[in-house]
Amino acid sequence: MFNSFRADYHGWLEFKENALPSNIFGYLLVQYFLRNFKCEPFATTCYDDPKEIANCGALGQQKFLREPLPTRDGERPQLAKWVVPHRQINQFGSKEMHKLLDQTIIELANTYPNHIIVTTSALEKHGDALLIADKEIIEKGWGERMSLAGKLKMPAEYLMIYTPRSEEEVQIVRDILEAAIGFMTGATRPLGGDRSI
Repeated sequence: MFNSFRADYHGWLEFKENALPSNIFGYLLVQYFLRNFKCEPFATTCYDDPKEIANCGALGQQKFLREPLPTRDGERPQLAKWVVPHRQINQFGSKEMHKLLDQTIIELANTYPNHIIVTTSALEKHGDALLIADKEIIEKGWGERMSLAGKLKMPAEYLMIYTPRSEEEVQIVRDILEAAIGFMTGATRPLGGDRSI
């Protein structure tokens, strides 16, 4: 049993960028969260809950995607088993796809300068973040609920979008991000640019 605990602890320590202290106290806190608060990552019924919709305000009834998402090809990626950090551990895109995704995020920030900024995640203290509210993303395999979504005052819309693996997937992630911007701010999109896959 001790060897299992030790292996799990050292596996967790390998994730250097983490919102919690990288020591036994941080690890024990993760174990507490895992046992008491972890949500079902693929559950979407919360998005049909009238209270949750009301929490979204006037924009809660609107759709912000230009067109329905296609179903993501292949299996969902594997994620680390701990609630913090919530990390994808396989099916990474190439360096070119990461660069294209970074350019896309900068382009979106420049397109909506009065509505969004790209900044460090307030929850994880590193990495950039946007929140979105659309169960279609989960149902079509483009992401999943973060481990603590809807718990401990975290929003139910706290999602992880999987890493795009191709140019077509980068465009779909861009559509998801633009929909998130519209939902968060009420901003309308610039005309044109339908997705072609």
